[in-house]
Amino acid sequence: DLASGVSLGMTGIAYNTKMFAEKGWAAPTSWMDFADPKYKGKVVFQSMPSSSFGLHGFLMFNRIQGGNDKNVEPGFNNWAKTIGPNVLEYIPSSAKISEMVQTGEAAIFPLTPTSVAALKAKGIPVEYAQPKEGSVVLMTGQCVIAKNSEPELAQKLAEFLLSPLAQANVLQFGAQIPTNPKAPAVGEGAAQVAQISQWMKNAVTLDWDSVNANRPAWNARWNKTIER
Repeated sequence: DLASGVSLGMTGIAYNTKMFAEKGWAAPTSWMDFADPKYKGKVVFQSMPSSSFGLHGFLMFNRIQGGNDKNVEPGFNNWAKTIGPNVLEYIPSSAKISEMVQTGEAAIFPLTPTSVAALKAKGIPVEYAQPKEGSVVLMTGQCVIAKNSEPELAQKLAEFLLSPLAQANVLQFGAQIPTNPKAPAVGEGAAQVAQISQWMKNAVTLDWDSVNANRPAWNARWNKTIER
């Protein structure tokens, strides 16, 4: 193993609860909700070349259109007549989302439950929705650098970060979901872990070998045909 997962996440759908309440809209349930005409000019989507969330959202759309992680023709061919017309802005990262929710520009966007929890803690009116087709597993990994100056200490640190103690702290102080099931979770953290475990049941993993091999070509195509 070259890397180990330190915290567990997933990309699903987040939405502006204030706007949804005002418009009387039901919470989203599917990746295809991004194509619903009622969200015209209100969809915010992360750029695939610069964001895992954008990549995840595009690849799930591509799967629904009949593609897979090796064949993205359906995704690219159908974007312009489905989700594309609804997109207000393609953003390089998720940093602008809090502002765009507060200004009433953004209705719906790909995001993780932990990012949603962090925004909610700041009083931003957002909620997470698990798409029926599944969210995409997003793991924060760690790896010890080869030929580093402190190989023993590096291995000890890597081991410690996976220990129940460190993992409990990751949850309590960092609002990250532990990968070690032995990590004790209390109060709100326990509820979060239980909820994520539920959502993991239909979460999807990508074929990263194919994604990594093809991503430069996909990025160029995205920039030329989608985000121009």
